[in-house]
Amino acid sequence: MIGSRKIECIDGEWTSSPSCIEEEKTCGLPPLITKGSAVNIVHHQYVHGDIVEYECEENYVMTGPKTVNCLSGEWTSLPSCAGKLFR
Repeated sequence: MIGSRKIECIDGEWTSSPSCIEEEKTCGLPPLITKGSAVNIVHHQYVHGDIVEYECEENYVMTGPKTVNCLSGEWTSLPSCAGKLFR
């Protein structure tokens, strides 16, 4: 809340106009994934809109998005890494 929690009506006018704004939530470190990792981790906390890229270990291929976003304190869907099939 921005402004006073208490207002008064004096001579037909309100003394102030409080308002509410959405609290900015942060994300912690990007989650770990099996056989892969986040690239270039530079923060311990990330803010709304930050993007982190993932890569897989050698001989593994990524399924899902290569990047994840911090949105309202939560990371979007993570990729996964699966072993390559050799023939």
